[in-house]
Amino acid sequence: NNPLSCHCRHESIGATVDVAVAMYMMTSPSLGIPDGYTHYALFLARSLRVERLSVLLNRPIVNSLVFESQIATRSLSVTALRSMLLFVTSSDFSDELNRARLTAVRVHEMLIDFVLESWPNSYSKALNQPPPVVAPRHVKFATDFIRDNPQKTICGAELAMLTGTSLRSLQAGFRR
Repeated sequence: NNPLSCHCRHESIGATVDVAVAMYMMTSPSLGIPDGYTHYALFLARSLRVERLSVLLNRPIVNSLVFESQIATRSLSVTALRSMLLFVTSSDFSDELNRARLTAVRVHEMLIDFVLESWPNSYSKALNQPPPVVAPRHVKFATDFIRDNPQKTICGAELAMLTGTSLRSLQAGFRR
């Protein structure tokens, strides 16, 4: 079984039945596809990957996004990605997808998000962090007031009154 081979300036990598590859087309001047070889391919523009990563992390991306060059095809993430690609490219779904522009955009974003979250990369750790806990509005107002007025001494009951809630609700909000 001859592998799909990608020859870059510094290395050669190959995809086999057991190994999936991520490659950067700009740095891959040669791609060898043997006769009779079948494979799944997903081409994602760098700008789209970085844009979605920025949305997912809710911050600008300043360091390069670098993917692991090879992962096992038997991994759950590769199996799921293959299933997703088969589904969205099937004639049953793709014809309808071509007519539903907003759905097509969301499916495209979903595929990019899935690749970012499941294929090991330089931002995997940040992507797998639990989302930050969003403080209730009255807690945010109270912390803003304290930060903006460090010279004022205020008790909990007064702070609760300023935030428009009860002392008990304010205390519970801070505990979360």
